[in-house]
Amino acid sequence: MNAFTGTGLLLTLATGLVAVIGAVLVYAALIDRRAWWGWRIGVRPRAVLVARVWKKEATDSKPESAAPKDVSVVAFGALALLVGLLVENTSDRLVAMDLFGMRLPLFSKEVENRTAVLLADGATASGDQEWSLTGLGTSVFDLQLYERLAGPPGERLQAILESLPVSTRGRPDLDVLDEEQLARVRSLTEACSGPIYYHSKNTVYRSPTLFSELTRIQDLIDFVRAATLISVALMLFVPLLCLLSSARVKTLLRVRIFPHAYPANDPKAKVPRAVFLATGLALAVVFFRGEFEYLERDFNKRAIGYYVSDLAETAGEREALPLEKARAGTTHRALQGVSGLVAVGPSSPGNFLAVHDTKPGDPAPRLSLIWISDAGIHREPVPILDLGDERLPADLESIARLPVDDARFLAAESSHFQGPGSGRLFEFALEADPLGTDRVLLTSARVLAVHQLPAELQPRDPEKDDESYEQIEGMTVLPRLDEPALVVFGLRRSGDLLLVPWTDEGMGVVERMTNPNGLPGFQRQVSALAFEESSGVIWATAAKDPGDQGPFGSVVYQIATRGDLTSSNWSGATSEPKAHIGGLKLEGLAVPSPASSYPLVFGSEDEDLGGTLRPLGWQ
Repeated sequence: MNAFTGTGLLLTLATGLVAVIGAVLVYAALIDRRAWWGWRIGVRPRAVLVARVWKKEATDSKPESAAPKDVSVVAFGALALLVGLLVENTSDRLVAMDLFGMRLPLFSKEVENRTAVLLADGATASGDQEWSLTGLGTSVFDLQLYERLAGPPGERLQAILESLPVSTRGRPDLDVLDEEQLARVRSLTEACSGPIYYHSKNTVYRSPTLFSELTRIQDLIDFVRAATLISVALMLFVPLLCLLSSARVKTLLRVRIFPHAYPANDPKAKVPRAVFLATGLALAVVFFRGEFEYLERDFNKRAIGYYVSDLAETAGEREALPLEKARAGTTHRALQGVSGLVAVGPSSPGNFLAVHDTKPGDPAPRLSLIWISDAGIHREPVPILDLGDERLPADLESIARLPVDDARFLAAESSHFQGPGSGRLFEFALEADPLGTDRVLLTSARVLAVHQLPAELQPRDPEKDDESYEQIEGMTVLPRLDEPALVVFGLRRSGDLLLVPWTDEGMGVVERMTNPNGLPGFQRQVSALAFEESSGVIWATAAKDPGDQGPFGSVVYQIATRGDLTSSNWSGATSEPKAHIGGLKLEGLAVPSPASSYPLVFGSEDEDLGGTLRPLGWQ
């Protein structure tokens, strides 16, 4: 709630008054039922409003009036305003959080309310769940806003809906989908609802009339949300007061907590009132929570609906939105820079999974599926699902496939660039959507776990702008017969290797191998790693990086063998580089399947100049 507007200030004050007066009334009903407050406002010199409070205290014989106490209305109003701000801030933080870790959230989640505007769910007579696009969701589909505003998930959802038959209501018929496919549609709709909502709201807010209308609704939403929290707090306050005023607690504490309580220790008089209050407050929680959900969905419906209505009216005059991003699965001559590369499965000689060093806040893809055909190089952005409370990956610099499963991978951020312990290692599964069409592959990455990068990496010092901290630029995984797989990290500046055993529980003890022989003239001693199982060689790339526009240069060299990793006499890069590549900054290196006619494939990250993917042969 914007407390700096007139309406916002009044509702914040009302919230505080409800909280304070509610607590006083609960106390009066349970502790001192003959106490009451009389208010008289008088005008004193300097026009200061003063409220005189008389508190008549009951005795067993005759009530006696206590001396009046002066209470400033301004001070009381300030207290109420402060309490209102505190309650609103707390309720805002509790939105979409589970209460005491239970699966019953105090407030409905924002993503659920946004999704409900686009996708309606109900139940059939047999108890099965039935989903259908709402009228607004159908309009969003007709205007192609899913793919225009929501990126890869929107492209997938748009393609799925276009492939479905049209129902008698003129909407894509979701009844033809099975339970798993319906769940997939809902998951994609949830992913699309946020970008569509925020774009719609930001556009609609440019109209002063609509901005004023939606702001009033938002103020009511905040007030109702705060009232829900107050009702819950007062409902918990009832048993707490009963407990503190009980004879057993007083005996245990050896102190009379409420000396003016009346009746003093009469549970028979207290219990009915407590039950009545708790029941009334529980009904208030149900009412305010339902009102919050209704207002929240009404706000979302208006924001998206006004935007869609405006687009529909002007569709004949101008194009709704520029479709700047190429459709998934199309041919690309210049790729987004590749910062890590791995082959996808042993039976796919031309398919690779790439990571990109997309920075925080950048909407560009973090993962892409790349394949080579007679028509050229193709790329499909891969959405990352099931992140939970984790933020999107940022600055991914390496990727490797786990030997336990052809579809399980590790992708590593470059470093602890946001402070100690901030660097993350993502374990995910690559899934092909069963709803895929010939036009779109519909591949997604489902996060299985998020691990911290090894603590042995020197974190970035936020006081410094240099890059003297340690960064992971390459990663590969070595399978071992009777031991856990070995994850090998390559460090950018030093060329050192970090060896980490990998089990089902995650990373084991880290061992560091110091590289005694660096390559002169290369700012990046290691920019990629790849393990060739047939020869037992770990290949690495080193790169010259003078600036974002080059000129770049790279080499491919043998940094170690499988046997070197168990030897105390590792000599690092002692032989001549196997290949020299001018003009490119190699950051991805992959070993394709044995069916390929070339031993390695590299990807480049050429900064302002884009990237590329090329097979590499030995000469």
